[in-house]
Order: sequence, then C-alpha cells, then structure tokens
Amino acid sequence: MIQPGTVVESPHTRIAFERTSAETSGALLRFEETYQVGPQRPPMHIHAAQTERFTVLSGTLGVRVGRETRLLGPGDVAEVPPGTAHTLWNAGVEPCVHRVEMTPALAMEDFFYEITTLEAEGGLPPRSLSQVGRVATLFLRHRNQLAGVPWFIQRAFFRFVAFVSRWRSSPPDAALDSQTPGPPVESAGLPVAGTYRAVMLTRKGTPKTLDVLEVVDVPIQEPGPGKLRVRVRAAGVGSTDLSMLDGSYIFAPRIPFVPGYEVAGVVEAVGTGVTGFRVGDRVAALTVHGGFGEMLVRDAVHFSPIPDGISDRDAAAVILNYVTAYQAIHRVGNVKAGQTALVTGAAGGVGTAALQLLRVAGVKAYGAASASKHETIRQLGAIPVDYRAGRLDRLVRELEPGGVDLVLEGIGGPMIGQCIGALRQRGHLVAYGFMAVSGPLATLAMFANIFLGSRLRGRRGSFYGITAKYRSDPAPFREDLAKVFALLAAGKIDPMIARSFPLLAARKALRLLATGGVEGKVVLEAPAM
Repeated sequence: MIQPGTVVESPHTRIAFERTSAETSGALLRFEETYQVGPQRPPMHIHAAQTERFTVLSGTLGVRVGRETRLLGPGDVAEVPPGTAHTLWNAGVEPCVHRVEMTPALAMEDFFYEITTLEAEGGLPPRSLSQVGRVATLFLRHRNQLAGVPWFIQRAFFRFVAFVSRWRSSPPDAALDSQTPGPPVESAGLPVAGTYRAVMLTRKGTPKTLDVLEVVDVPIQEPGPGKLRVRVRAAGVGSTDLSMLDGSYIFAPRIPFVPGYEVAGVVEAVGTGVTGFRVGDRVAALTVHGGFGEMLVRDAVHFSPIPDGISDRDAAAVILNYVTAYQAIHRVGNVKAGQTALVTGAAGGVGTAALQLLRVAGVKAYGAASASKHETIRQLGAIPVDYRAGRLDRLVRELEPGGVDLVLEGIGGPMIGQCIGALRQRGHLVAYGFMAVSGPLATLAMFANIFLGSRLRGRRGSFYGITAKYRSDPAPFREDLAKVFALLAAGKIDPMIARSFPLLAARKALRLLATGGVEGKVVLEAPAM
C-alpha cells in the first residue's frame, strides 16, 4: 500500500501523496497533482465512484463536468459528486498544481501510482489512459474479492490487463499516439481560455437512441507544432457515423468523443512549422471523428485546399463518398472504359457517387435500388435494377447474360453471394460496407464469402476500407480528393445533397439517415459568416 510522502512522476504528471489509505483506513485520499505543459497527455476523462474535490494551488485547471466547462485559478475549488463523468486538463501556459481529495479513498492511490509509473516507463500511450482508468475502476469494484490476494499479484494482473487495454484502444496509429511521430487527436493541443460547441457521443447508443448525442462545450486549443485549428463550415453525415454509436467502430476513440467523418472549413490558427497554409485558407479533411463541432485541431498534413468555386457544403459532401467510390473503382477495381459494373445501394451516398464516376469513366453501369428510386438511377446515366423483384444475380444476367465485370457492394450479408453470381468469370467484387451484417459470426461468414467464396466460383473478391487505406498511406487519398474536386469544379459530378441541417443538429440528421429513405448526401452547415 502506498505510504504518505510517496512521489511518482511521468513526463506529463507528478503526484505527491499526502494522505493515503494506509494512514486513514480508507477514509480520505489526498495528494498534490501537477499537470505539465507542452507535449502532454490528452485531457483525462474520469468516471469515479466517490466524491472528488479539486483545489487549484497554482496555474489554471480546466474542468468539464457534464456540459459545464470551468477554468479554475489558484484558490478555486471544484467538487464532483460520485458517479459523475468529468474531464481535467492543464488550461494554462505553466504547470498546473492542484490538490485532489477523495472520500472514501478505496485504495485508489495504488492504481494512480501504477498508471503514472506505466506512463513514465513508456508502456502506456495517451490513447489508452481512459481505458486503463476504467480497468482500475473495475478492480476497485471487486476489491473485496481481491482483498486476500497479495498486492504484487494484483499489480502484475493489473499491468497485464492494462497492456491488453492498450492493445484494444485502437490499432497502432501515429495519428492517435503521441509516442510516435504523426498527427495527434484533436485533444492533443494546449487548451486556452474559451470554449466552442460540439456534438459529443456521451455513451453507447443505437440509431433509435440518439439522445446519447449531446451538445457540449469543449475547450478551445491552440494548434501545436505542425498543426492547424480549423473553424468548421460544413460536415458530412453518413452511415459510418451511425455505426459509431454503439462504441464498436474500430477507428473511433473510446466514448465519450465527438463524431464527424469529414469536414470543410477555414483555417483559424496555424502552428509553428506549418507551410502551405495561412489563416483564412479554405480546407477539407477526412477526420474520421471530431467533425461535428465548431472547431477542429489536426496535423496540417491531413488538410487539402478547397478550390475556388466549390462551396463548403459541396466540398464536405464529396470527401468520404466520392473518394470511397473513386478508389474502389480505380485503385481497387481497375475498371476500364467499355466495361460493365453493378452498384448496390445505388441511391445512397456512395452509390450515387459511384454511378456518376462510372459514367465519367465510360463504364456501363447498373444500379440496384428499390423501384421508387429508379428515376434517380436513370438521371445518373445508369440502368436501374429492382433488387426486390427477385435474386439480384438472375436479374442482372437477364440484362447482361455473361455477367458484369465489376460489382461495387456496400450492403453485405446475403447480398454478397448474389453479387458474386452477377459477375462474369474472373470478374471482380469490391465490397466496401456491411450495413446488413450483425454480429461477429455473420461478419466472419461475409468475409469468408468475399475472399474464399468468390475464388471457388472463379471470381475475385476484395474488401476496401477508405480509413484503413488512409491510415496506411494518406498520399493516395489527397491525390484522389484533388481529382474529385476537379471533377466537381468542372461540373462533371453532382454531390447529390439530399438535405442540409444546422452544424450542431447531428441528432436530427442521423435520425433522418437512419430511416433508410435518403437519396444522396446529408450535410451539416454552419451559419453564414
């Protein structure tokens, strides 16, 4: 058990224990905690089971409890009741020293010590801190059962679980781990006075429980070296944002976080070392998360210029859907002029993008959609196929007896087998989504059908994910986004915007999208400047 007077330090934090469970029999834990400035861990998200009191001794402490954000100076006190989620960060330009008091202590000092030690040893990247905090809370809930277990065994087990939690936090990515060079998450900058509004996913939900999305105040941050702060003017809304609601999307942070996959905006502040961007430049980015807010801080390498003549709304509408379709067609499908293609979900965001890009490429396209959407398919230069009128493979072969050269498939599930059947021999299935799949076994069966089932039937199967491709190498995305912008500026493609909502009305936009009746793209827009 940690004794009073113990001090533990990492590059980001220093904790000096004043009173511990060893001295007070669990009645009170008190320690001084110092948050450093400069490259530091992201704000710590905490959901403790006991009352916590924070007294600032020097510097400025940022505290967010629920929707309320406060900046505390020396002598200020904040008290957080049990079970309340809250966030702490250094909001000043000098180290922030504050006293923390917890009642009851619940022997939490052991776990604070271990977490800080793991940070100091380099075994715990910032992305994992909140997850490991949850692990510590789990251990504490079972402290009675663990009471007879020697601490060195508890410690070893905790470190093992922390390691697993680090691995589960997300696949290794320089963009999300400050221990490797690369762009940090939006919380990695230095908070400054003031806040902006964002739509935050506060807990797990579903497309039917969208009250989990709340508008909150978030601290404004200065962009660090190599970064930009962008004021968001428009954000795209898509099915991927719906899939993030249950917290299982592999490329999303742990809840709570701000969703939003794609944005267009204006550079508001430029970090040191950034070249090629100035305040006032219009830019676009594939954010994956963080887009449903008034501001965003990311590494400059993630932003692309928006050409003159393209509105913020149109730019945001083509980032995800059109680059997804472009890369699936040209980088994965390698389709050629004069060939044939089938697009499933053809009236949706990626579907309408794919039909337009296939037309530009000189490819004869078929679009699978319900009969009510066939006029839209025809307007995009494709031949509609009513997938409800029978098996899709048979319907397509009535029009193309030999089968098509390429299938772009974004539905998943039972549709995969029918799409393979619609291909000619040595034809190529490019799957990019699995909206109709639920559960790990069904997902495994789908991928087995894509890769193995297609081979057994003399076809090829590929799965394309824009985010995985972007994380491995962002250069092709930037190249293809520039090509998409050029087509948009030339009037060769139409973003097909179905509906626009105010920037912070993500809940309404996702509710509409969840109905499944949207033809085209849904966009959030900030008020005119």
